[in-house]
Amino acid sequence: MRTSLTEIQEIEGFLLKTDSNEDRLLLEARTCLDADFTEKVSFQKEAYEQIRSYARAQLREEIKTVEKRLFSTTEQAGFRAKILRIFKR
Repeated sequence: MRTSLTEIQEIEGFLLKTDSNEDRLLLEARTCLDADFTEKVSFQKEAYEQIRSYARAQLREEIKTVEKRLFSTTEQAGFRAKILRIFKR
């Protein structure tokens, strides 16, 4: 179990470019020589892309919620008017 955690951390450093140049070269060589390792790197990269995509979607929803609250409620009429004046210029 510990070996797989170490491997995940190595792949993470490789994908996020937080590892040293030496470690990066070793992992690049390993991806050329070890098909299983290359597949693991690919899966971890896909997982990061999925997580990033989900986080962006969540952020968009939060922004839409704030926008709706700011621009459709009567309590925020003063704020809305200020914003519209800024962008009207």
